[in-house]
Amino acid sequence: MTQRTALLAMAGVGDLVFTLPAVDALARAGHRVTLVTRPPLAGLARRAVGANDVFVWDKRGVDASPLGTLRAARRLVEASAVHIVLAPHPSVRSGLFAWLTGAPCRIGWGPLGYTTRVDRGPRFIEDVWALAERAGARSEDFAPPRLPRDGWPDSAAGKLAAGTIAILPGANYETKRPPLALLEGLLERLGAMGVPTVLIGGVGEAPHVGALPQRASFGEPLEVVAGLLAQCRAVVGGDTGLVHLARALGVPAVVVWGPTSEARLPDDRGRIDLERVDVPCRPCSPHGPRRCPRVHHACMRRHEADAVVESLQVLGAV
Repeated sequence: MTQRTALLAMAGVGDLVFTLPAVDALARAGHRVTLVTRPPLAGLARRAVGANDVFVWDKRGVDASPLGTLRAARRLVEASAVHIVLAPHPSVRSGLFAWLTGAPCRIGWGPLGYTTRVDRGPRFIEDVWALAERAGARSEDFAPPRLPRDGWPDSAAGKLAAGTIAILPGANYETKRPPLALLEGLLERLGAMGVPTVLIGGVGEAPHVGALPQRASFGEPLEVVAGLLAQCRAVVGGDTGLVHLARALGVPAVVVWGPTSEARLPDDRGRIDLERVDVPCRPCSPHGPRRCPRVHHACMRRHEADAVVESLQVLGAV
């Protein structure tokens, strides 16, 4: 009998990207996989290799209440009575959702709602994979996150010039955003080299970059953003979901690390990590604090544009 398996990807872009290997491996192991996600991520989720269906749970909107969680679980059961629920989220709400589906096998990180609880390690992608292995995914089917580079919808910004470098200035937490001085210096250096650039970010990120005189795209749907990133020769950003999305598209990346640790990510030859080893207080948070605990924010402010350009040269992007 084919196992009908629901895999939750309910957080940010990066979390969805790091769920992709588990989706593909479960499908290879014979599961019919339903990827459960939020409305903004649905367009990306539909491109996931191995996903048979995408179920939208609007947990921050119409399904935000406990009653909304019940309604969402019932809708999922009506669409596809699942045998297995995998929930790589520690929240009580995810556990409640899993339990409300009535699935006989519920595997997750949280304290409630699961038939099997799995402890978390230091790397998110490996933690998700551990859930998939409990459901029957084979270790030989594990592969890095990948999404197709072609077939994405067009952006209002139009086609990018050949060799464009994408600068990703945003992040959910202020402490993970590259400082404006670094962005200005990087854009000046690349401009002097004749390298075309584009700023790409979410709808709320445009104010954080001031009036930088560059081509930009802010607030477009994520599947449109994926199409833009796929056109780029490389991307530069902080610890943000769009960097991880770019790598899933096969685009080289330079990551400017601040309060979080690059050790959370698997080794990746297409990604160069820049960290300030002369700042002893970093890393200070698994996911990034909303404010620098020591106020100075030196872990990001001490990064230099020259080091970013040199990293792009190592990647062969400039």
